[in-house]
Amino acid sequence: MSNAIDATTPVVVERAKRTTKPRRHRLEENPPPPIRAYSVDQIENENPGVKGRVRQWIKRADAGDPEFAWLKFCIIRIGRSVLIDDVRWRDSLHQRTAIPAATPRNTTSKTHEDQGAV
Repeated sequence: MSNAIDATTPVVVERAKRTTKPRRHRLEENPPPPIRAYSVDQIENENPGVKGRVRQWIKRADAGDPEFAWLKFCIIRIGRSVLIDDVRWRDSLHQRTAIPAATPRNTTSKTHEDQGAV
């Protein structure tokens, strides 16, 4: 009976380990689109409607103006250089222009025609 296993001694059982695939970083699976960074002059040349305004907008965004907070996400600073991410610039600008115009504040004032010009 020396070969018999006691019922009181624990039996070691090895669990089978799952073989896992090597995990990849999420940026390797879905890389972000490439950044197209332009200088302020290049942005102004591409968008003539904002010519001469972008630098002032950047100053207002840096000063904390809430109307220009959207611009902070577009700005890339490298040393003293200021570059603008074109994709974010276009998205932000299109979202800003898609907002409907506010109703006029002074709706009670009468125009020249309403006053009954005689």
